[in-house]
Amino acid sequence: MKKGVIKASVITVLVSAAALYIFIAGTVSLKVDPGKYGVLVSKTSGVHEKIIQNGEFSWNWRCLIPGNTEVIQFSKESFCVSKTIEKSLPSAEIYSSLIKGNPDFTYYFEYDIVLEVTPSQLVALVKEGKVSDQQQLNEYINKQSEEIALDMSLYIVESSSGKIIFKYDGNQIIEELKIQDSYPEMTIRSVTVKKSQVPDVELYGLAKKTMEKFQALVDERLEEAAKLHAEQFIVDERAVKKLEKIADVLKQNPELNQLLSNESAAEVLKALNDFQ
Repeated sequence: MKKGVIKASVITVLVSAAALYIFIAGTVSLKVDPGKYGVLVSKTSGVHEKIIQNGEFSWNWRCLIPGNTEVIQFSKESFCVSKTIEKSLPSAEIYSSLIKGNPDFTYYFEYDIVLEVTPSQLVALVKEGKVSDQQQLNEYINKQSEEIALDMSLYIVESSSGKIIFKYDGNQIIEELKIQDSYPEMTIRSVTVKKSQVPDVELYGLAKKTMEKFQALVDERLEEAAKLHAEQFIVDERAVKKLEKIADVLKQNPELNQLLSNESAAEVLKALNDFQ
């Protein structure tokens, strides 16, 4: 009787110890630092959908397999990125040279862009292979911020024709362009236009039209010159062929060489020239 009780007690202790080990092994592996998100990646199941946060209980059976899982940590902080866009309108230098005073057709903007990556967006970025650590996330955010700033700059320039605007509302422009729809992997919290320099778009358009008219005229003249050159080439080619025929006739009729040496040479040459 005592042996049976002891045996049962030992089994109970072993089972409890095993259960405790499984619980601890599956929990300890999922801890993340304060202020961090954790994305669980396993060799057996890929990227886990549920984000891991500090202070929240998390357990996953995949962590029981040695070397099977990895928790990638990312900062919870928002990203504040400063961007400068300085570019010229297409063919700005050429168009500027057509106008007195050589107006400046460059545009310049400075932005402060605040972005946030939510837990679900972070999981999606890792699952799609776009980021695999904090450094890659920083680089990705920086690149996307550059594109957002460029999209906004082009919109401001294109919509500024005939307007004088001293201050631009970055958040309003984001709404008008629906830029957020183009960047589903992040959330645009705010955009501030710190500095702006917009060229005279109407004057640029006038210079462009002038250049187009000039180019059309040049193309027309070139076409006429090419046509005349082609006609002259045809005439010259025919003359060469006639000379070749005359040479052949002279070779076949040596007596004609004597005629060319007297006063009737002109009449002979005329006859040969008319020869077909």
